Amino acid sequence: MVGLSLAFFIFNKGLPLTIRSGFFPLLKDRTWGWFGHVIDIIAVLATIFGLATSLGFGAQQAASGLNFLFGIDSGMGTQVAIIISVTFVAVISVVRGLEGGVKVLSNLNMGLAALLLIFVFIAGPTLTILIAMGTTASSYFENIIPLSNWIARGDQNSSTVGPCSIGRGGYLGRRSSACSLPAFQRGARYVSSSLPSYLCRRWSRWSG
Repeated sequence: MVGLSLAFFIFNKGLPLTIRSGFFPLLKDRTWGWFGHVIDIIAVLATIFGLATSLGFGAQQAASGLNFLFGIDSGMGTQVAIIISVTFVAVISVVRGLEGGVKVLSNLNMGLAALLLIFVFIAGPTLTILIAMGTTASSYFENIIPLSNWIARGDQNSSTVGPCSIGRGGYLGRRSSACSLPAFQRGARYVSSSLPSYLCRRWSRWSG
């Protein structure tokens, strides 16, 4: 929803690339006043908190991996070094722009993920993986509707839905200038969710 509202009002209506633009039909000219400033500030803070949570957990996982593979201490110093390194790469990516930075980094990330997937498939228990693929695929389609709704869910904490949606929505909105609304909905619904969900299910089953 965030990406759709940004894409529509920015590229179809020519409004600025800010979260407040999605509220223009409701607020009209007040969008450019203090009300709009409050919306943008909340959006920025929500995005920062969401990224900080993901970065903190990711640093802990990376430090544990380094400790397991190379015996490097997984304490706070290693985690801080990982956070600084990731932040530095992210800043360079943003400074280089969407095509020269973010796109290159995203493609590199997907390439490494594909190589890891192929390696695990070949070096791991291939037959078990093939059997698990059918089981988890059927489970995915069976639960996709209830798990797509974050209201009244007792299986997990949904506090990061808002911050993550704002961050991903901004990127999707920026990358979807030439898409029609139905094409955007199909891409956001199927493409952006199917591959990450597939990889997470495969890796969780293989590692468990």
